[in-house]
Amino acid sequence: MNYDAAELIPHRGEMLFVHTISSLEPGVSATGEWQPLRNDWLRSHPHSTHLLPMLPMEALAQLGACAVFALERYRGRTPFLVGLENVELLHPYSTDSTVYLAVEIMSLGSRFGKARGTAKVGTQTLCRGEISFVVV
Repeated sequence: MNYDAAELIPHRGEMLFVHTISSLEPGVSATGEWQPLRNDWLRSHPHSTHLLPMLPMEALAQLGACAVFALERYRGRTPFLVGLENVELLHPYSTDSTVYLAVEIMSLGSRFGKARGTAKVGTQTLCRGEISFVVV
């Protein structure tokens, strides 16, 4: 089945950081891509090609939300990121990068969940960490 992030989560336009979902197992895991050039207004400085280092964590949170909201029981609800743990920001990246995202849902209850994600450009890890979220 093909999944579209814009149909699964309430993020739209330039606030959507998941541009392709490559694989998705509802409630379990997902992989995808973010193309920062499509969110170019988020650059850390107007003349810089580098983006803020925490943005891939937001992309991972959005991909995790896609994995959760692919489950029928969560449709029509709203996700909120409530915490980040064990986050490592390892390498800078630029607006012309394609950021590869991978998320695994570690736990998922009726309202609260936790996921682990990694963002890479090629073989270089940009960041990784754990994401806590609530669904209302």
